[in-house]
This record gives sequence, C-alpha cells and structure tokens, in this order.
Amino acid sequence: MALFLFIFALFGNAFADDGDVKLSPSIAGKKLSFHDRNWFMGEQIVDADVAINAIKSKEESSSAYSTAMGFYYPGLVLAYAGGAALGYGVVEWIWGDGDLGMYLTLGGAGVIGISLLLSHIADGYMHDAIDLYNKGIGISETSLRLKLVPTEQGGIAVALAF
Repeated sequence: MALFLFIFALFGNAFADDGDVKLSPSIAGKKLSFHDRNWFMGEQIVDADVAINAIKSKEESSSAYSTAMGFYYPGLVLAYAGGAALGYGVVEWIWGDGDLGMYLTLGGAGVIGISLLLSHIADGYMHDAIDLYNKGIGISETSLRLKLVPTEQGGIAVALAF
C-alpha cells in the first residue's frame, strides 16, 4: 500500500497536463473564481479547460495547480478502491461465511477516509492556485478561509487564512 501511494505521489503531476486552450481577449485578465460548480472569469461562466489554462499561464499558480492535481488523482483512485472494498465487504459480511467481510468493510472505510483527506488537501491547493492567479494579474482581494495547519507540538490546528 505504501508503494502504491509513493508511486502516485511521485507521478501524480504527470496526470495534471491538459492541452492548451487559448484565452479569448474578452476574458483575459479578469478575476477567476469557482462558485456553485462553475468557473467564472469576471462575471462570465467559462469552461473548466479555459479556467485551468488561465491558472497554468502564471508560474506560481501553475505550481499550486500541479500540486493540487498531485493530491487529487491519488485521492480519486483511493476513493474508488475504498468504495469497492467497502461495498464488497458489506456484502461478504452479511452473506459470507468468514471474517473477510468485516476486514474489507473497515479497510475500505479507512481508505475512503484517507481519500477524503487527500481531497481536502487538493482543494486547499486549488484555492491557492486561484488566489495566486488573481494576484498575478493584479487583483489582490483577500479571501478568508479556514485551514488545517500543523502545530509545533506535532498536532493540527484550525487557522484563518487571508
């Protein structure tokens, strides 16, 4: 399992490369945002390809986007694997003869938990990529977010990010 996670962490950025989509002059240089499952540049709804390529056009935001995809894709694979293990484990636990169902169910739930954590980390990096893109084009609005950050004692704390 550790080898599986290492391979996806190492090669996760290779999956993040989409083709180039040019920005039209009417939306270039406008504020980028993501609300209600839609990408916006200014007030106009744009395709995800256009928004992602806008993020990739700036070096700082491109780096944050690649990091986000490096966490997103392994999390997605783990979510599917955990869901399959959970589903098969529940069926085996109910109708099976051995103890395999309980272990598969609990293991699948644990893997789903890890995938949710990876998804949360990827979401934070994606928000950072959007903020860095907006700062790169001269729009420096502060966005208020709650973040989980490590503490000096080795724990986790909730912090306000501006």
